[in-house]
Amino acid sequence: MQADKALTAGEKALAAEQAKKEAVKREQELLRQTLRETQQKMEAQERSFKESIALLKENMKIEKENEQKHQEKITEYMQKVEELLRKHQEEEMQHEIEVQRIKAESEATKRKILEEVQKKHEQSWKERGKNYQEHVKWLEKTEKECEQKNEQEREQLLEKNKELMSNNCLSTENENMIPGKGFSPLPPGELLPDPIILNHLPSEDLQGT
Repeated sequence: MQADKALTAGEKALAAEQAKKEAVKREQELLRQTLRETQQKMEAQERSFKESIALLKENMKIEKENEQKHQEKITEYMQKVEELLRKHQEEEMQHEIEVQRIKAESEATKRKILEEVQKKHEQSWKERGKNYQEHVKWLEKTEKECEQKNEQEREQLLEKNKELMSNNCLSTENENMIPGKGFSPLPPGELLPDPIILNHLPSEDLQGT
């Protein structure tokens, strides 16, 4: 009668330990899923940063081409102005003094226009280059911050998994100590961590596992 009671108690204890093991396995599976999602999120963020930088470079290229076209239009305009001046000079050859005055003023005006256009052009490119560098730095800083945050989340998940594995080992030792069953210790490799988890552990954690 006492043996039956002891057996019933042992079976209940085994059932409780089995339930704990299943709960630990479910928790580990949830952690593995979370790690996979974290990895996917990091990869998506990396792709997003690369696409943003590529788009920024493409926009700069387009702006440079547009600026070049604008400069060509200005050059064409100035050529037309010079052609009009030449015709005007031919028509006014009889009034040499007046023509010389107009030419001098026109040349000064042309140089002034070209200098102002060139100055504005250089200033515009300086500002665009500065904005481009600042945007790239912001993207790199944001990417680094996201990587650090994701790394912290990954380390917390790995630490929680190690705690679950430690609790699982303790549960196994308690199961081996149940009276009347005479269980031998489990083989060393039976409760090894899942390979997905081990792939994300640092080398010093693997040595201690």
